[in-house]
Amino acid sequence: ASWAHNLILLHRAQSEPLQHLHMTQEPSVIASPGDNVRMSCTLGGGLTVSSNRVVFYQQAYSSVPRFILYYFTESSKGMGTGVPARFVGSAAGNVGYLSINGVRPEDEGDYYCATWTGRTFDLRPGGTSAPCPRPAHSQEKWRIRPPLFLWHER
Repeated sequence: ASWAHNLILLHRAQSEPLQHLHMTQEPSVIASPGDNVRMSCTLGGGLTVSSNRVVFYQQAYSSVPRFILYYFTESSKGMGTGVPARFVGSAAGNVGYLSINGVRPEDEGDYYCATWTGRTFDLRPGGTSAPCPRPAHSQEKWRIRPPLFLWHER
């Protein structure tokens, strides 16, 4: 099958506790163009999204990481500059979600989630600066890429 027919959603998870913080995610899934996909990022150590936030980044091949969105609560969330509306953040308890409604070929890339410690740092994708949370742990990773190949690495 060609790229025009299939997108593969992959991820790699590494859990390294930082002050009892760990983050996990679900197994990899296969997505086709136009599909709706949802990636989860689970906070451990008694943390909740509403008290710690989750942040999602995308890194396309040969590009710097791009800030996609952060989610704290429904009334406290934000999108990166130029990020399409098909990217949506949500949460339930200690699980943050990044949904892509209608996956497109340009969504190919590695997806990372992070939680913040209350400090900030500047992420400078494409020469712009946006305040982003300083990750306490940022090892979660999903990948959307061709060809027809499903891979799950720990």
